[in-house]
Amino acid sequence: MTCAVLSVMACEPSRSVDGPKDLDAWLAQLDHGDVYECRVARASLAALGPEAVPGLRERLDSKDPALRYHALRALTAMDPPPVDALSIGASSSDARLRTHALAALVSVGPPALPAFAPALQHPHHAVREDAVLALAAIGPEALPQIDLVLNDSDPRVRLTAVEALRRVGRPARSRLDAVVAKGGPRMRRDAVQALQGLDGVDDRS
Repeated sequence: MTCAVLSVMACEPSRSVDGPKDLDAWLAQLDHGDVYECRVARASLAALGPEAVPGLRERLDSKDPALRYHALRALTAMDPPPVDALSIGASSSDARLRTHALAALVSVGPPALPAFAPALQHPHHAVREDAVLALAAIGPEALPQIDLVLNDSDPRVRLTAVEALRRVGRPARSRLDAVVAKGGPRMRRDAVQALQGLDGVDDRS
């Protein structure tokens, strides 16, 4: 049985490095192995670090969703994660891939901010929405990127950007004030509610 069939059964990869030690062999094992072999290959490729990144990046474009997933998980397990490669996953139309890639970028913090650009420019609104909410998790350093999304062509994305400001909290107060002053009706409503929430926090401080 292949990785594609059994991927949903896969647990977190073991850190075992048994088996082939050659990069190409590990990649071939990721491509064609059974579930245990995929887990071992994933962990071993992560342990190889930068040497394995090009091959794993290539597999992020595979037509096989399980292979894309295993390749991304190998990348996210690297220390530090390769943000340029994760940028590909973060802008993927594959929601599972996108979720893991964005979480890994958030774990990197502000140095990963440039890697969000492809996702924020993606033609599908859901990809842009996921990206802006992930930016909020990075914190105030991401406010300039969130500002850009406040002018998105899709009203759903603009509302998500207001939600991102709410999640950033007090450092976003002036931006929420600006939305109340200049935003559309629904954006103003959400910004007012966010400010009321901040005022409640301030009152309890």
